[in-house]
Amino acid sequence: MRIFKASSIAILAAIILIGCSGPEPAKLGPKQAWKKGDYLKDKQIVFTNQYQFKDGRYAIGAGSFLVQGKSGPVLCTAKHLLSDAMGITPKVATSDFDTKIDFWKVYAKNDALFEDTLIVSRMLTKKPDVSDIILLSCTSTKGDNLLPLKPRFTRIGVDEELEIIGYEYGDSTGNQSSFKVTYDEYDNETLIVKSKSIFKAIGMSGSPVVDASGYVVGVLVGGGIFEGKMYLTVEPLSRVKKYLR
Repeated sequence: MRIFKASSIAILAAIILIGCSGPEPAKLGPKQAWKKGDYLKDKQIVFTNQYQFKDGRYAIGAGSFLVQGKSGPVLCTAKHLLSDAMGITPKVATSDFDTKIDFWKVYAKNDALFEDTLIVSRMLTKKPDVSDIILLSCTSTKGDNLLPLKPRFTRIGVDEELEIIGYEYGDSTGNQSSFKVTYDEYDNETLIVKSKSIFKAIGMSGSPVVDASGYVVGVLVGGGIFEGKMYLTVEPLSRVKKYLR
C-alpha cells in the first residue's frame, strides 16, 4: 500500500493493503440510468473472490467488479491479490497467471440478486507494469441483475464527490454498501480520496470507485487514518485504458 499524508499513518489490515500517461482533464459524463433509486438493492455491483493456484496456495476475500471493455464485460480487481497481502507468497506474476491458476471464481456475498458464480478463464493484463489493477476474462458475465460499469478515464476534479461500493468488514448480511468520499489529491498517478466517515474497510481492496454519474473511475487499493480522518488510495482506470477501449 502507498503510505501518504505522514509516516505515522495507521495502516489498515493487510487485505486492503495493498507505463502510461496520466488521466485526461476532468469530465463528468451523462448520468447512467442505473444511478437512481435504491440501486444497491436492484443491481449486483461488487463481488467477493475465491481462488487457488496449482501449488495449493489459496485465498478468499477482497472485492471485484465488472467493467465494460471494448469486447464486452471483464472482471476488474487489485493486482496485490496475487501477493502476500492475501497470503500468496511468493507473489504470482501476471505473466505466469494463466499457467499457475487452478481456479478463480467470484460471487455475491448475498445472493438475493445474483445466485450464480462467475468463473475466470484468463488474465488480460499480463504485461508487467506499475499499476495495481488486473483485468480478467470470465466464462460468462450474463445475469438479469449484473451491472458492468462503464469506465471513466478523465481526471477527478477538485472537491469532486465519489463513492466506493463494497462489502464492509463485519457486516453479516453480506449486503453491498456505499461510502461517500471526496477528491483530496493525486500522488503521481494514484488518486487519494478522503472519506466522509470512518468505516471498516478491511477486505475492500478491489472494490469499484464510482463518480456521481455512475462511471467507474478506479479501484480501491489501500487506506489509513491520519489526524482522525480516513484517506484511501485509488488506482485510476486510466492506467489500464488500452485494454478497455
